Amino acid sequence: TFADRPDDFDVVVTDRAMPGLSGDQLALELKRRRPGVPVVMLTGFGALMNGKAPEGVDALLAKPVSLAALRRALADVVPPSGGPPGGTGHSQLGQTEIGDHA
Repeated sequence: TFADRPDDFDVVVTDRAMPGLSGDQLALELKRRRPGVPVVMLTGFGALMNGKAPEGVDALLAKPVSLAALRRALADVVPPSGGPPGGTGHSQLGQTEIGDHA
């Protein structure tokens, strides 16, 4: 698990609405345990969020998400092998990419 071995994870992909713990809360806890871990959040509430990722979230994607949009988000937040840990920082996808379902 992430709690036991946080350095074994290159990225965490989570939903926003989950029972017991929201994706927002999870992202903050992940960053508390390992500040550099990239977090990608999927949400059915993308239109309501106006493209603004919650604190601790590096990329926000509206569901249903296309494979192309997920690949772009992962490429944006996960460094290539041998790159610096923690991705490229707190980048967020633009509004057009959040709504990209192609």
